[in-house]
Amino acid sequence: MTTDVAGELHANGTWQPIDLNLALKMPKTRRIRCPECHGRIRAHKAGTDGQKAHMEHYERHSGYSRGDSFDGNSRPHPKAIS
Repeated sequence: MTTDVAGELHANGTWQPIDLNLALKMPKTRRIRCPECHGRIRAHKAGTDGQKAHMEHYERHSGYSRGDSFDGNSRPHPKAIS
């Protein structure tokens, strides 16, 4: 698993970088957002089928540059959390 910044965790009134390993240990109720579009994301552990652990948006967003539905126009998520 990677130790790169995977998202931002809302803690102590501010958004703080969080890596995937720590996000996987957090309760599902913690608010974590995408650092690019600020949409809500969740951590998924590695699958038994070879899928790597990763972060995933709760709702797809065509303005997220790394998403498979990216339309070429990077922009905030329509349900961005702040």
